[in-house]
Amino acid sequence: MQLFFIKLKVCSCSDNSHKISSEGAYAACWIRASDPTSAFAKAIFLVERDEWEINTVEIPPTVVTREMFIDRDIGLQNYDSATLRGFSVYYVAWSSEVDQETELTLNTLEKLDKAKYYKDRGALLKKGYCLHPDSSSCCNQIIKAHSIQKNQSLSSISIDNHVYLLSKKSFVDHDSTVCYQKEGINKASTFKGFCKKHDNELFEAIDNNVLVPTEEQVFLYAYRSICRELFEKNKAASLLNANLSSFTKGCAEKRLINNLIEGTNYGLDNLIKIKDTYDLTLSQRTFSDMKFVVFKCNQKPNMAFSGLIYPDFDFLGNCLQDLSDTNKSLSLITVCSAPMEGGWGYLLAWHQENSAVCDTFVASLAELINSGESVEDALFRFIISACENHAFSPCWWDKLNSTHKETIIQRVNEMVDPLSVVSNSYLQTGLEGIVEWSFNEVLTNLEPNT
Repeated sequence: MQLFFIKLKVCSCSDNSHKISSEGAYAACWIRASDPTSAFAKAIFLVERDEWEINTVEIPPTVVTREMFIDRDIGLQNYDSATLRGFSVYYVAWSSEVDQETELTLNTLEKLDKAKYYKDRGALLKKGYCLHPDSSSCCNQIIKAHSIQKNQSLSSISIDNHVYLLSKKSFVDHDSTVCYQKEGINKASTFKGFCKKHDNELFEAIDNNVLVPTEEQVFLYAYRSICRELFEKNKAASLLNANLSSFTKGCAEKRLINNLIEGTNYGLDNLIKIKDTYDLTLSQRTFSDMKFVVFKCNQKPNMAFSGLIYPDFDFLGNCLQDLSDTNKSLSLITVCSAPMEGGWGYLLAWHQENSAVCDTFVASLAELINSGESVEDALFRFIISACENHAFSPCWWDKLNSTHKETIIQRVNEMVDPLSVVSNSYLQTGLEGIVEWSFNEVLTNLEPNT
């Protein structure tokens, strides 16, 4: 990441809560970002959040270094602040009400009724329901089901029954960043998406057996990832709507939440359609509908994961599907780690219906590997960039050097930041040389040259 400097000419919004009125102002922005487009988007959001309207761009996003501000106290303070926090904004305003240079702390009114939001949030987080296609009123014992196996996967990487997971970023704290924190494996990766009866019966073939892989096992790993994502997307949509209804006035934050709701609903609509396809496969037990590739590693695992992605770009940086086009149906691929005899497997699985995008996605991985690139680096990059539902062994993470830790955390935050522009090469480069995996075997049901 780089630090960008942006200077904007601004004026106060008509309904602002600033202490004094101003005839005009400049906003000097120091923004940490991966590219100028993302830096500019963040600057706009921050300035509008502070109740200013942008008139003109005086200095477009420009990469700066600390040395440029050595003799400029205010600039140096803001540069250092942005290095730590990710951003810093300093305003210089003029007003007929002030006859000498005065430094004021910019305070704006609270636009969110946090008491209402947290009350609504608490009620929403307690809700659970069974996602089994045969669920009915008899599903009365909703449990916290593990989306990553507890006994075979999480326990194998845990220390004192704890692993490192990504922290949850709060909707009401837009300045926070995602980091890793320890969590007990009883709580790790759980979701209230199944009743006890259906969870035990449905996933017995993978919870009590190592991955062979059979077609049924492949389906169940993929199905659990889809159910967990559907549950989380539903919860996210509900939390976003609760957040939106808690705003007391229109503002930049409310507009951002509106955009997030639109994107979440689009992903949710597609996920519901895809789950219907998987439900049909389950009811008919036509597990041969699944396509898969398993990379087997004979080493002890140092992380566990379960998730999915709507592939937007492949491993070579080519566009596969436009996630902003809400008129088109999307294709998804699931990714999971799984215990195997003598090691563990990295499983990529997708349904044969509407599979062209995923076929191309996996083919690009093969092409990347054939070009001499590391398959281990590519697959690790995929997990960190596209699957937030992952866990690290404390033994591995604690021994990792600080540079590698920072690189991982930076990539995660780039991907979850709604104001960042995702590079088409995010699966092509980055995070090299961090993991020491070695895949010894590839198992697949794909036809040659697929």
